[in-house]
Amino acid sequence: MVKTIVDFTLIVHFRHPNELGGMYWGANVVMNQLFCLASVYLYKEQLNDIISNNINYRHGSEVDAKVSPRCNPADFDSYNKKYVCEESRFEASLWNVVICLFVLSMFSFGGFLLSINRKYWVTFFDTRTGKQYRVDVYHEVVSDESKFEIFGVHPSYYDSIAEELMKWLTDNWDGWEGEKPDWFTAAAISNIPEDMLPMKFKLKLGGSKDERRKSLKKMVVEEAVVANKNSIMVNVNQVVPEG
Repeated sequence: MVKTIVDFTLIVHFRHPNELGGMYWGANVVMNQLFCLASVYLYKEQLNDIISNNINYRHGSEVDAKVSPRCNPADFDSYNKKYVCEESRFEASLWNVVICLFVLSMFSFGGFLLSINRKYWVTFFDTRTGKQYRVDVYHEVVSDESKFEIFGVHPSYYDSIAEELMKWLTDNWDGWEGEKPDWFTAAAISNIPEDMLPMKFKLKLGGSKDERRKSLKKMVVEEAVVANKNSIMVNVNQVVPEG
């Protein structure tokens, strides 16, 4: 679906590694241009064959109709006219039209590249997959909040660094529970695969897998209720100026 959208709209945002990827996006643009030129070439070749085989029709026949479906001489027989199949003006100028559009698109894309921040040029040649991108982001960011966002994607995206993530969680979990930062919520914790949670935390949730799942869901619901109550209290205590 994303490729089809890019084929018809050329939306540059879909060059993101989570979508087509930079290199694939660029290659897709090049292939679209080549397919356009190839389509015109094949059309013109077939058209030339049709014209060469249908220069002087004097009467229609089943054989003639099969050879040239676009040039059916049967209608001309009723007028007793000599049938001649010729190129239309548009067909004759098709190469000129397509080449002009190709040059215009290249100038437009070149102008676009010159108008953006040059540090983003590399994104049009990025060969990373979505999985590689997520791992790179985890290693590049500094804050624990930003690192924790990796659990917002499918576990298959961070399978390659699962052991590293487990060690990071174990080393920092006690500190997060003590500090209670805003981003360290039950809802965020529920995104972490159960086998990656620190053992101490899993023991608090319960002994069996079902008990741990129910306990975590209960924490998420209770957290949502508290957040909703706090939101209502803030709205009630707001001072509305008169007049």
